[in-house]
Amino acid sequence: MIEFLQALLTPIIAVATTLIAYQQYRIRRDERSLALYDRRLAIYKNAIGIVDKIRAGNDVTGLEAFTWLSSVAEARFLFGEEVQAVLEPLFGAVYEYAGESEAEVNQETLSVKCADAALKVESYRNSLEKVFEPYLQPAGSPIRRKPRLSIKKVEELIPKEKPDGDVPF
Repeated sequence: MIEFLQALLTPIIAVATTLIAYQQYRIRRDERSLALYDRRLAIYKNAIGIVDKIRAGNDVTGLEAFTWLSSVAEARFLFGEEVQAVLEPLFGAVYEYAGESEAEVNQETLSVKCADAALKVESYRNSLEKVFEPYLQPAGSPIRRKPRLSIKKVEELIPKEKPDGDVPF
């Protein structure tokens, strides 16, 4: 009987060790997933933050526009091409608004141009939300993941300027 128990001891230890290793693997995988989620969420908050700042009517300088661009520069490594396809034209709109708001502070132009530039930036909000959504659901979330958008679909979401410079809504 003792020999039988000794013979069972080795397989029991092997099974217990395997279970512990599997649990550690899952913990590390979840930690890595959570770290990636946090980094992606920070990029999303920066992207939406600049839109909200402009929506609130705050002035943005050219330096702030470039600082914002550097804060979302990591996006190309954390997301697919579709996020970059929205962020690049958004930067153009933010930079245009920065130029208009700086000129308005210096009272060189009318505020209509600044308002048009702000509306152009605001028009990117929906595109940002739709493009970031598939990436901002933590692993293990009970919510079903949405599929990523194709570049073609993203290009349809990005607001197009009319020939006269107006942004459609």
